[in-house]
Amino acid sequence: MAGWYRFFFFIVMSFCITLVDFRIKRIPNVLLLVLEGTLLCTDYLLEKEIIPYRLLAGFGAYVLFYLVYRFRGGLGFGDVKYAGIIGYFLGPWCVISGLLYAVLLGFIYWFIGNLIFHWGKEHRFAFGPWLSCGAIAAVFFYQGVL
Repeated sequence: MAGWYRFFFFIVMSFCITLVDFRIKRIPNVLLLVLEGTLLCTDYLLEKEIIPYRLLAGFGAYVLFYLVYRFRGGLGFGDVKYAGIIGYFLGPWCVISGLLYAVLLGFIYWFIGNLIFHWGKEHRFAFGPWLSCGAIAAVFFYQGVL
């Protein structure tokens, strides 16, 4: 039952994050803090035993994206923090698939934009919306998470 509350709130907040990231090409910390705080409170009240596993998945996603941010570039730090929150949201059961969906969708968007609009290296790319879409796709493909 707790999964539906979490999923509904994640949908609402990811929609806000998507709009803001497309518009200003950054994810404000206040949106991330509200999302993570609400997910933690919901889990604490309804599913205490699962929090350590979700924290581990969130930490793993954060570290993976931080390494890309630090050594490869191309990501903003808001994307790194948001990936950690998505890792927590999805848990260890489907965090890998959610992040892979996000990377695949982001690559398709970049490829089409590069092909049609001839984006160069100076083009700023909003990756937060694709992280949101990847997480939602992972939930729909693995309905056991809810």
